Amino acid sequence: MTEYVLGYGDRELERLLLQAEVWGAFTDALLRRAGLRQGMRVLDLGTGTGDVALLAARIVGPEGEVIGIDRAPEPLRLAAARASKSGVRNVRFEVADMHSYEPEGTFDAIAGRFILIHAKEPVAVLRRLSRGLARNGVLILQEPDISAARTTPPVPLFSQSVRWVVEGLERSGARGDLGSQLWSILRGAGVREPALTHDARIEPPPGELGCRYLAQTVTSLLGVIQMTGLATSDEVGPETLERRLLHDVREAQAVMVSPSLIGAWGSPA
Repeated sequence: MTEYVLGYGDRELERLLLQAEVWGAFTDALLRRAGLRQGMRVLDLGTGTGDVALLAARIVGPEGEVIGIDRAPEPLRLAAARASKSGVRNVRFEVADMHSYEPEGTFDAIAGRFILIHAKEPVAVLRRLSRGLARNGVLILQEPDISAARTTPPVPLFSQSVRWVVEGLERSGARGDLGSQLWSILRGAGVREPALTHDARIEPPPGELGCRYLAQTVTSLLGVIQMTGLATSDEVGPETLERRLLHDVREAQAVMVSPSLIGAWGSPA
C-alpha cells in the first residue's frame, strides 16, 4: 500500500468528517443496493473516521456486526468516539493493515470506500481478503474518478485545484481515477459480473460544500504538491483557497459537478 499522503493530522480528520457529509447518502444507498441487510457480519477496509462502518452498522442492526480496520490509530479514536456518541453498539474498530489482516471467522460482506486508490495491487488485496467471505458473501467497493469534476461554465481556479489533487495523488503513487477501473479490478478478484453504479453531486452556485471539500483536499495534499513541484504554497494559497473558490464560482454563476463516485459489487466465484 502507498503511504497515505493526506496524512492523519487534525486538518485531515476534519476533511474526512466533511467527506462523510459529502458522500454518506450515496454510500448508504450502495450498501443497501448491494444486498447489505440485518444480521450480516461486515468488514470495512480503511475505515478512517468510521463513516462507512457506522452506515453499515445501522443497516445490519443489533443482530449484525461490523469491524472497521485502519492502519492508523488517530482516526480510529475518532471513529470509536462517533460510535459511542451515536449509540451504535454493534461496531468495533481495530488497528490493522488490510494487506496483512487475518480475520477471525467469516464475513458476509467486505466493503471499502476510497481505499483501493492507495493500494499498489488492489486485485491481490481483494483476492486475499475474499478468502474470508462466507458462501455468497459480497465485495462492495466505492471509488472516485476525480478528473470528472468540473464546473459549467469553467472556473479556472476550480479546474486548477482539481488538477492539483489528481496529479498530487498520481505522483504519490495513488490513483485518482480508480473508480473507472473497479469493474476490471473486481473481475480480476474473481467476481464474474460485477454490478456498477455511478453517482455525482451537482451543486448550484456558489457550491459551498463542494468548494470546502475541494479546498480541504488540496490543503491536505499540500506537502505532496510542493514536494513534487506542482505548485508552491504561495501559488496554492491554502489559507484563502476556499474563499477564492466560492467567490469565483459565485461570480461565474457556475454549476458544480463533483468527481464521479463509482460503486461496484458482486460475489467471487
